[in-house]
Parts: sequence; C-alpha cells; structure tokens
Amino acid sequence: MPQVPLGATLNLAAATRTLTFAQLASLAWRRGNPPYAGGAFPWGDPPLSALTEWIAGYLDTQASWMPDAPQSNYPAWASLADEAEVYPNGDAIALGSNPFSVVAGQLVVQLRLLTPAETATLAPTPFLAGRTWLSGAGCTAPFSQTYGYFSFTAKLPAITPGIWPAFWLLPVSGAWPPEIDILEAVAPSGALQMTTSVHTNDAAWHAANPEDTGVVPVGFDPAAAFHEYGALVEADFITTFWDRKAVRCVPTPSDIVGAPLYMIFDFAIGGTGSWPGPLPAGTKTVPPLVISDVGAWSGAISAGAAVPPASAPNAAALALIASAQADLAAAAKLL
Repeated sequence: MPQVPLGATLNLAAATRTLTFAQLASLAWRRGNPPYAGGAFPWGDPPLSALTEWIAGYLDTQASWMPDAPQSNYPAWASLADEAEVYPNGDAIALGSNPFSVVAGQLVVQLRLLTPAETATLAPTPFLAGRTWLSGAGCTAPFSQTYGYFSFTAKLPAITPGIWPAFWLLPVSGAWPPEIDILEAVAPSGALQMTTSVHTNDAAWHAANPEDTGVVPVGFDPAAAFHEYGALVEADFITTFWDRKAVRCVPTPSDIVGAPLYMIFDFAIGGTGSWPGPLPAGTKTVPPLVISDVGAWSGAISAGAAVPPASAPNAAALALIASAQADLAAAAKLL
C-alpha cells in the first residue's frame, strides 16, 4: 500500500479478523517453565478462571527479560529495569496474586501495593529488589501474525507522573530490537504525552528516520472513554491509527519485514530513572486500566482519504445573521 496520509481512515470492511477477544477468553492459564511442548497452542493446564492465558505475563515468552530469575525455581514474576511493578504469570495468579478481573465483559487491570508475603517471594530474585506494585501484563504469544492490523481498545487510567500503560509488538524470534510501540502514555512533567514508536537495528532506516518516537497531538481525554489504538504493519510502511485515523506513517525497517509479531499490553509503574519517573511519594492507589478488545486482522485492508470534518458554526457569524433577521422582521412591520 502507498504511504498513508495523516488523517486517513482505516477500512477493515473486507479484512479477516484473525484473533478475537472471545478466543483469548477461552484459553487456559499458562503455568510452569518454558519452553512448552507440543502443538501451536501448547497449553496443558486446565482453565483457572474466565480470564485468559495471554494475561499470564511476559515471563512465559520472554524469560530472558528477567535477568537473574530463578527460572527452575519460581518463574512467576517479571518486570523491566527502572520500574516499580511486577507482573504475575499463571503460577503467581494461581496463588492469589491476581490484578485481573472481568467486569461486564471488559478486562480490568487493577494495581495494588504488594503484600509482605509477595515481597518475600521476590527476595530470591535480585533483579526484582525494590518492586512495590502488583500490576498486569499480557501477550498473545504463541499467536502471531506477519503483517496486518493489530489493535487494542481501552480506557486508560488518568496519566500522571509514574503512570505508564502501553501496547506494543515484538517478533516471535525473541530478537530485540525490533519493536513497534503502538501506544505509550506518560506524563513525566505532569503533561500528557501520547507516543508511538518504531525501534530497529536497521542503520539505513535510522539515517532516513532520525526519530524513533513520535509524539501525537491528542484531541481527546484517553481516561474519559474507550479509544482504539492500532497499527497496520506492511512490507513497505507501518501506520499507526488511533480510533482508525492515521496519526503516523513510517517506512518498515528491514528487521520487521517478514517478521511474525505478537501483541503485548502492560501497565507499568515508573521508578527512578524511568521515562515517566516515579509515582508521587505516598501513593497508595492507582486507577485501573480497562480493556474492551484486543484484535488482529489480515487480508484486504485499506486506508482511504480523510473525511473532512463538518464545518463548525461561527458564533459571531450566527449573531450577525440573527441580528439581520431581527432587523428585517422589524422593517417588515413598518411596511
């Protein structure tokens, strides 16, 4: 597809949906050590709840993200450097460390402070020292897709310092980079920043596209209602869409061309040295992240010209028209 102009409208009318929220909700929790044996969907544990396998966390597909983790001992937690949260996988969730609930068909990620028992469980893993919040992350792996549209529909928490929800794509190869960040929302200085990024090792791409990250002007309050955040990944361009309107389009780096990708969402809490910074001292509660859909599409996907916005009435012009109409009515009475 040619480069998509900003404001163009995504058209999925002829596309095929390849992953649905209902499919995810029917899966069992993933537990135990990777790698998993057998089948395209190698899940052997019985369902523990109506929640989903993919909520089980990073560790099951990205164990290498957790340096010094006792993989053979208790592979139940994951986090990233300079962050204040831990994400449980199926093992930890089975033991009661569960940030997830389903309310009216929507997935709620409700953060809370870690209990003393949970903190003690983290003690054997030096990398997790200092983590204070239980949060939730999910991935669709082993579901992946080469090219197509990937989307996440959510009502974000109020974005203040320390808050860091995100939706992103990684290759199943485990290589990093590349990475496509469809949405990261932060407010390091108190002002909301909604960003979309492409990270790559492609030197030629960097030479032509010096900025990995684009800050997108926001015309809505992401905490007031649900909005869809998605990316159309093609062999030639990667286009980010918010509410199915194109907000950024960049060439596809060579290390993403032909790469099967899977989706991740997370709700990080920043620590010292992180992009959003830490939460204000003394914070005890954090508003939830609420997710109504995660999906993927393939096939006939297009992006048409932007629909011109309806012209807004001009208040001053309307006042002049009203005044003229009143003058005409008064004149008519004199005739």
